[in-house]
Amino acid sequence: MEILEFPCAVLVSLGLRALRFCGLSLQALAWQFNKKNSSSQPKESYA
Repeated sequence: MEILEFPCAVLVSLGLRALRFCGLSLQALAWQFNKKNSSSQPKESYA
């Protein structure tokens, strides 16, 4: 079982890193999308 523990830990850490990266990229995309939308709409609605 010790042979399996190391790859599992590596896979988990890589998975968490991938999830964090996907979350950051999704946040950036949503921010850009909101920025584009807010430029065509009055800013009072976001305040």
